Amino acid sequence: MTRDIFLQVFDRGALDELFSKIHFVSCWHMSEHENFAMWKVYSEPFGVCIESRYADLQNSFSDQKWDFYAKKDKIHIGKVDYIDGETQFIQQGNTFWTFMSKRSEFSYEKELRCIAMDWAQPLVVRPRVDLGRLIRSIRLSPEAPSWYRATFADLCQRYGFDKNLIVESTLT
Repeated sequence: MTRDIFLQVFDRGALDELFSKIHFVSCWHMSEHENFAMWKVYSEPFGVCIESRYADLQNSFSDQKWDFYAKKDKIHIGKVDYIDGETQFIQQGNTFWTFMSKRSEFSYEKELRCIAMDWAQPLVVRPRVDLGRLIRSIRLSPEAPSWYRATFADLCQRYGFDKNLIVESTLT
């Protein structure tokens, strides 16, 4: 008696698209100080940096479904593992390892990621976040023009945040 073996081949682009629809990923830089490279890579020509603390991030998820402390629909938070792409491979057997590994060339990012996934309801992974609990300060890019501060002060006022949360970059 012979057995039929079915091999399903997935298009890498289709898999990437599917994974992007079932995962919520929020990336953070971990450092006690500003990082000039992060400003250059992620905020050209200028931008803002939301400053928080790990405990505040962890406790800021205010969704009835998605929560860091939930057993089922959990927000997973962890440091990215930087690997040598020439000699190391991403471990297999856990979906999150794919999202928690990156080539060592990006180690300057010192990245922390928050991840949630929902296979049952793609495009619905949108946890609510209590911004008042999350935000310690809003740091402006060292390249930001003078009108930028006034714009963010107006936005803070419009959405009920203290404009004193806005601070200038130490790299100006």
